[in-house]
Amino acid sequence: MQLFEQAGRNASITEVTEWVSSWPEEQLAPVVADFPDIMDDWDETYGDRCNQVVFIGKGYEKAEIVERLYECIAY
Repeated sequence: MQLFEQAGRNASITEVTEWVSSWPEEQLAPVVADFPDIMDDWDETYGDRCNQVVFIGKGYEKAEIVERLYECIAY
C-alpha cells in the first residue's frame, strides 16, 4: 500500500504497508479477531484493497469534483 500526497509542486510517495488481505490466512485471522472493525469496509473479492482520493482546499464544489471524476471512468 502506498500513500501519494501532492500540494502544489510538492509530491511524495510513501510505502505504508501491505494489504492485509494479501497475508496468509494464519496471519490474517488473528488480526481480524483483534481488530474486527477492519471488516467494516472489507470487500468480498478484494478484501481491504481499495483506492481513496481526498481533496483538501477552499472554494471547491464537491458535486463538480465528483462529476469530473465520473467523466474519467472508462467502461
